[in-house]
Amino acid sequence: MNIDGFLLHKILLNLEDFRGKRVKKIYQSSRFNFYFKFDKNSIQISTDPSNPFLTSVDEKEEYSFTSPFLTFLRRNLTGMFLEEISQFENDRIVFLSFIKKNVFGETVKIELVIELMGPNSNIIIVDDKKKIVLILKRKISSKRTLMEGSEYSPLRTSKIPLPELTRESFMCTETSGYRDLTELIQGISSKTAKFLIEGTTNKSEIWENIIKLKESYLNSEIYLDLNTEEIFPFRPENSDDVEKINILNYINANVRRGKIYDDLNTYRNKFLKIVKKELDKKNKLQNDLQRELSSVKDFDEYKNYGNLIISNIYKIPDNIEEIELFDWQENKNIKISMDPNLTPSQNSQKYFKYYERAKRKYNGLLKRLKSIEKDIEYLNQLHQMIDLCDDRNEIDEIKSELQKNNLLKSTKRIYKVEKTKKKSEYRTYNYKGFQFLVGKNNFQNDELTKNAAKDDYWFHAKEIPGAHVILKTAGKEPQEDVILYGTSLAAYFSKGRDSSRVNVAFTKIKYVWKPKGAKPGMVLYKNEKSYTVTPKIKEENN
Repeated sequence: MNIDGFLLHKILLNLEDFRGKRVKKIYQSSRFNFYFKFDKNSIQISTDPSNPFLTSVDEKEEYSFTSPFLTFLRRNLTGMFLEEISQFENDRIVFLSFIKKNVFGETVKIELVIELMGPNSNIIIVDDKKKIVLILKRKISSKRTLMEGSEYSPLRTSKIPLPELTRESFMCTETSGYRDLTELIQGISSKTAKFLIEGTTNKSEIWENIIKLKESYLNSEIYLDLNTEEIFPFRPENSDDVEKINILNYINANVRRGKIYDDLNTYRNKFLKIVKKELDKKNKLQNDLQRELSSVKDFDEYKNYGNLIISNIYKIPDNIEEIELFDWQENKNIKISMDPNLTPSQNSQKYFKYYERAKRKYNGLLKRLKSIEKDIEYLNQLHQMIDLCDDRNEIDEIKSELQKNNLLKSTKRIYKVEKTKKKSEYRTYNYKGFQFLVGKNNFQNDELTKNAAKDDYWFHAKEIPGAHVILKTAGKEPQEDVILYGTSLAAYFSKGRDSSRVNVAFTKIKYVWKPKGAKPGMVLYKNEKSYTVTPKIKEENN
């Protein structure tokens, strides 16, 4: 969402209703977002470097984010009246002028300067003499100084504001491309300049489009392409699927969409971080156990030493620290350390005890490693299922799984909560008369496998985490292209989604089973076939 000076002018036309109204409350939702609440609505200011904007919203939430800048705004602007809203020429700079009477009956004026210029976006508070009182982001450059105490002055250019551009000044200027237009006209973006030039063959035709742009400058509407969601300053020719909309409706829809996406990502990352932390712990433990296993893997040597000492006990003297004996297994002489305080028989028993102890440790380590490997496999699967979630409800179902497996502490009785909360539906896809079901979490994966008919097909990406995909055959035998569709789904809903090719196994449900005590979503299978496919979802789907 790229707001240039032209679009900003349209935004300010919508904000005229705030003129003369009193600031009741001021909130801050993040480092870049501020809300100035008047009566029912608020003016939202965002200086986000990637998406700066200004809009009017019906914001009821009272945010708890605090900062010194917010404290100053609240202390000085709450209760003031918005006297004037203006734009500096046709640039991306807005002035909000506030006034109030002090205890002596004198008029106090504070001006809020909003610069919506990408990475240089800023909010600056100036007094009635244009001195900077406070600034959100201090900046010193060769062109100007933005610091408390310095005088505020906007950056000036040689560009012509759109309302002041005349046909004569345009025609006598060289304009061979859209970049020339952006250098000539103040406040239009490259996108708007391209739209003005598109389809034209000479400067007169470009000027006709500029006339339309000037006419559009007087109202707050823009035009939205319903197919591409691209916006235009005036209605494009030969375009039927275009709708006139209010600029604020467009901005707020984009903000909500971005907010939902950001909130979902933040929520998702919260649980991904929990699983990742547990994965790191398990991987570290696995490495430690493997090192320990390596240190006792030669436990058979102790048994061999004991046997050699017993076999040669008649020729081994007492009170020696080392003996060299012939090892018939290795067909060579080997040296064996001896305890001089023990008899040869006692030394042999010592090595047999070492052997038994090391063997028990070795087998115990193998058992633990096998358990750790299953845990790591499960956690990788869990991580992938969280990553595939499309909404908070799906994540909440996995949150319940985390709680049940003691990966996340719960302050509530989660079993009771689950009964009252509506479960999310499986992902459903239809292809050539067949239905495919895709699990959104490990509980759904288990349900799908458990409830499927014995002749239904089961799909899963091989050796990587992913969703279970079930093909409901309804007694019909699917053709190969239907099977391939299932493998593509399984590849898409797996960790290999961004790979060019993924190996996917498939078999009938009757050959899939869940081992006793296995974690959610963990199964074994046999009689499988596999295809290497491209992860994708074809168009015939729900």
